[in-house]
Amino acid sequence: MAAKPTVGGSDGTWGTELNEYLAVEHDADGTHGAITPTSIAATGDILTTTWLKFGSAASATISSGAVTATGSLMQIIGEGAAADNLDTINGGNPGKILILQAQADTVTITVRDNSVGGGNIRLASAASFAMDSYYDKIVLIYSNSQWVELCRSNNGA
Repeated sequence: MAAKPTVGGSDGTWGTELNEYLAVEHDADGTHGAITPTSIAATGDILTTTWLKFGSAASATISSGAVTATGSLMQIIGEGAAADNLDTINGGNPGKILILQAQADTVTITVRDNSVGGGNIRLASAASFAMDSYYDKIVLIYSNSQWVELCRSNNGA
């Protein structure tokens, strides 16, 4: 009998990281590219020399200034489909990357620094970011119970 895999979890499981990787890498028809011994380190880290692939963006509607992160790429919808402020992002583990975008060009979503909105988002220079175009993006990393800005792009017309 083959030994149980030890990649990821010390309990002999594949670990959350690999399960998330497989969920993202599967195409709609259930197929995926080859997973090789060199694509996963003994620590459970995914090693790649190709593209990162996030799949389709998940949608989240702001409720009382908050959304819950359910994937690395998310479209944010204002409460009542209206312009709204995002102060808190629930969920996350250290090192997780999150890319946010507004769902539509017609509704401005303002991501606010914790010094303004009181949530758990830390933005560069404490400057809020108004995403007023579908093409505007902000990239965050989860660290010390906070979503910390890595970069933003204001690509609206």
